[in-house]
Amino acid sequence: MNTTTNYGLNLPEGSDYADIAKLNENAVAIDTQLKANADAAVAKEAALKNQAAKVTPVDADSVPVIDSADASKTKLVLWSSIKELFAAATHTHAWSAITGKPSSYTPSAHAATHKTGGTDAMTPADIAAATKPVIVTGTLTTAGWVLNSTNHCYEQTVACAGLLATDGKNIRVEQVGSTDSDAQALTDAAYAMVDRFVCNDGSLYARCPSGLPSVTFQVAVVISR
Repeated sequence: MNTTTNYGLNLPEGSDYADIAKLNENAVAIDTQLKANADAAVAKEAALKNQAAKVTPVDADSVPVIDSADASKTKLVLWSSIKELFAAATHTHAWSAITGKPSSYTPSAHAATHKTGGTDAMTPADIAAATKPVIVTGTLTTAGWVLNSTNHCYEQTVACAGLLATDGKNIRVEQVGSTDSDAQALTDAAYAMVDRFVCNDGSLYARCPSGLPSVTFQVAVVISR
């Protein structure tokens, strides 16, 4: 009687009589080996579970894969090869080559970046807008008028901090109103007597050719630079 090469199972020949004991030996040998294989598989799985996971693989590490092109055999692939495959898959496209692009985009709110102190602050000149006017005041007193013997006009120069000689025609002079109607009427009359205002550095010149104003009144100088 012959036996198998790996596990020594009995192989009866044609001239041998049936021997129940030999058949039982085969069954015991097979059962023993199957149990050993199962125990080994369980032990291997438990060992794998107890292994600490590697967070950062290196090029020399291997990853098991199922090779679909070779009867689904388990094979090892180097981590360096996997990285090369991902690197090769990275590519770019020209904007003109991309299809299905939207025709318009909703902009993100960014007004705060353009205000004063913002990361991209804008000035009125950037959008061709007028700058905010500057307003200074001056008070023309009754005692301050002086008669000019040459032009026979009453003249007065009053302090107006912030007014510049270069402001020139960029000023507009307005009277400061009063809540008292009688006082307002006198102020209107006095203001109407002034026919000319001229700005200087820090002062305002006024001229009255038609007489001497009878009340003190305040004017506001609106400057557009």
